[in-house]
Amino acid sequence: MAGTDTVTHVFEQAGLGRAPFRLAGVEDTAAGVGEDGLVRRDVGGVTVHAKPGGSCDFCGNYIKVFCWVRSSDGRRFKVGSSCVDKAGKAGDRRLASAAKRARNPGIPSGSSLGCQTTWPR
Repeated sequence: MAGTDTVTHVFEQAGLGRAPFRLAGVEDTAAGVGEDGLVRRDVGGVTVHAKPGGSCDFCGNYIKVFCWVRSSDGRRFKVGSSCVDKAGKAGDRRLASAAKRARNPGIPSGSSLGCQTTWPR
């Protein structure tokens, strides 16, 4: 059929869930870093010292700022801001715009597109 071609979202192609996607929050893992460059967290009554950050679930690169995304089928995953921007260039401008607004400290929590500035723990 002519004119019925659909573009599959890059996150869906990577197996991260089904489109559409929405930004669930942004988490800066470097917040609270001590003088030694480590983050301290209490896990089950034990203080754990860890390097901030993790890896992007889309590209695998090391990231310090997590953009938490939720797919329409309920899956939650984290990607870096560069990958959210790449998704925007590939057509998902709504997700990229939401991430940009959430990363801006002047935007109040829960503003447009249902974003929250930090992911609840």
